[in-house]
Amino acid sequence: MIVKKIRIDYKEQNINKFIDVEFNKNDYINSSVMGDNELFINFSLPYYFEFAIETTYIDYVFNSVTTRYYLYDSVQPKKNNSESFDYSLRFETEQGKLKKWIVRNLLDNRIKFSITSTPLQMLQLIVDNCNNRNTGWTIGNCIEVPQKTVSFNSTNIIDALQMIADTFETEWYIYNKVVNIGKEGENITTPLSLSYGSGYGVKPIIERKNTEQKPIGKLFVQGGDKNINASTYGSKTLLLPTNQTMWYNGEDFVEATGNFGAPRQYLVDALGISLKRIGLLPTDREESIDLSNIYPQRVGEVSSVIVSTFENSYYQAYWQHPSQIEPFYDIIDSSIPSSLNYWSSAIRLPGQVLSITFQTGNLAGRTFDVAGYIHSERKFQLVPLNEDGVNYPNPTFAPQAGDKYIVFGCALPNSYIRDDATQSGASWEMLKEAVKYLWEREEQQVTFALPIDEIWYRNSENQIKKGDYINFIDNDFSPNGAKIRVIGLKQYLSNPYKIELTLSNVRVDRRFRRQRNIIDVLDETLTTHSRDFFSFTDRASFQNFVEGRDALRRNELITRSVNTKNKKLTTLVDEKDRSLLSFFADTKEEPISVPPKIGIDGNKLLLTEQQVIFDYDKTTSFQLEPQEVDLDTTDIQYIYAVCDTDTSNGTLVAYNDLQPFEEDTKRQYLVGYVNPVLDETPAIEYAYLGDKKLSSDVIKLPPIPVNSEDRYKYINHRLGRKPDVQLIDESGEIRYVQVIHLSDDSLQLSWVGSIVGSIIIE
Repeated sequence: MIVKKIRIDYKEQNINKFIDVEFNKNDYINSSVMGDNELFINFSLPYYFEFAIETTYIDYVFNSVTTRYYLYDSVQPKKNNSESFDYSLRFETEQGKLKKWIVRNLLDNRIKFSITSTPLQMLQLIVDNCNNRNTGWTIGNCIEVPQKTVSFNSTNIIDALQMIADTFETEWYIYNKVVNIGKEGENITTPLSLSYGSGYGVKPIIERKNTEQKPIGKLFVQGGDKNINASTYGSKTLLLPTNQTMWYNGEDFVEATGNFGAPRQYLVDALGISLKRIGLLPTDREESIDLSNIYPQRVGEVSSVIVSTFENSYYQAYWQHPSQIEPFYDIIDSSIPSSLNYWSSAIRLPGQVLSITFQTGNLAGRTFDVAGYIHSERKFQLVPLNEDGVNYPNPTFAPQAGDKYIVFGCALPNSYIRDDATQSGASWEMLKEAVKYLWEREEQQVTFALPIDEIWYRNSENQIKKGDYINFIDNDFSPNGAKIRVIGLKQYLSNPYKIELTLSNVRVDRRFRRQRNIIDVLDETLTTHSRDFFSFTDRASFQNFVEGRDALRRNELITRSVNTKNKKLTTLVDEKDRSLLSFFADTKEEPISVPPKIGIDGNKLLLTEQQVIFDYDKTTSFQLEPQEVDLDTTDIQYIYAVCDTDTSNGTLVAYNDLQPFEEDTKRQYLVGYVNPVLDETPAIEYAYLGDKKLSSDVIKLPPIPVNSEDRYKYINHRLGRKPDVQLIDESGEIRYVQVIHLSDDSLQLSWVGSIVGSIIIE
């Protein structure tokens, strides 16, 4: 006989009590990968009862495993009469608490900050934040991949976990109070076999849905550009190990035997820029992945710290407050190999400053220039950093033994870049990440809804959990079997062996859902870049410390590529076209546009960092990868972010004319313009979100040449106003010209006689 009552525990005046309620036959537990684990019950009571949130819970037992579900939401009962009250309650596991807590930097209590580190170090941040509110949280499994940057801005812990998982293209999961980063499920090599039919586990009706993601035949990879000497390496960015192969089975990079779940082999092309699977039916579809976070690096560990005072007239003159000068810090790493002399000309990169970024400890995320390195002592001399009026390091924020760090501005030996014998180095690490990405996307991605035969499940020795792998065999859908994951599981309380599964071969991707937080995070990322820039200018003033430093030149280059002339360009076309820049930060009132990291090198426009572009509704977003755009140096160039609404990807394009906002599945956002004809030093002028009036006073059209055989010209300028027009001959004399304004966007000129010169429109 199936018991239809369940016990609800609660506290009353610190006394543990409970109440048994009879639940509905359709009440259930619902759990999903990277989603909520919830228990829903509906019941009636002959009296009114106020269930207190957080202290009310249910211990649910299935197959000798107890899971505790807490009541986190306030109860909204329905009163039928004075002797009949209906309740609908939703309980959640421990992870529901993480929705209430804001992640913060526990070193300085900031809630708006960025962290650049490995998943394990970020997981430690999450667990420390949890234990700061409620003890007992621990670290479980965690993937090992190169570091990346994640920015938080008033982000709750569950969303912070999601952001970390999204950044590293993986998942998170929580059992009791154990937090894990990586794929949930442990039976990838021994999946449970299920198929349709009596005694085989699956009953009707089976539903299959194909996702919009198409199979990929070739994957292009963009590596990092740090710690690379392009003149000797042959590339500005890290390359894959050319012509090398790698095996992968979805979990391990091994060449294993066996029929089901056998590994697949992948091949890198001769250029080291792409890979494909060997033996897969060919497809023309290509995709790319940005792995610029991977570059040659050595993660060192501080073995000891030397603190000293520093008496230098230039230093004191710079700070002008000798009493506020903090002591100077040197760090020693005794584990540095004898062959790795960071100060040698073979290691240091020309024109770059040797610097150290701490990965752990009180200085995690901060970068310090290196005044000198003494190889015989394995000692780095750190240049102090002034940030927000505070000098670092200082007695509170100081390096300590055990702190991890990475050195930049150096070209490491080949063993750190590519070692084919051991399949190690940055190049092979990048290949592993690319293989994992392609492995999940090279075949048609599908989702199945499977109702499980409860009689079969009751008699089975297996317990199916979310994250488990299933070998689904079906004569029509998958006659040879398909290894596919349980991403969702629904279990009924009235019959715990009655379950419904959602299976998918797609990596669960629950991209950060709250658009307001996305914009907050973007704002923090931009703030971090700005803070890094000003920190750099402070450090640059210590030019006496660093050999070969040309601070003025470096500052000029940064100004050219990042700063604008602070001109405000409003829309150039009618407001309905919405051709306006949408790289957004956010204020309380309205979004404001901000310049992306775009620079100019000769006739190339360079987007140096990944950017996110938002539409006006702030719900649609597109992603732009680092890229180069060819410029026409003889004419004005309008720079657009051309975005595809189907793929949510975008690219920068330079046009000679203004473009419509929408065209098929494309949306074209005006970023700004480059006028190489008139500017001595070409620089991009950004389009800012202004008052949306038809004004373009900052646009300078280049001179329009006039030949001797010309008598008139028709000009479509799209300025949105009637400009002043002059015709100047070769001698510089202004000639009479008749102007007929056909509209605010076009005009017709006519003149008498043969003239060689230029038309100037202002």
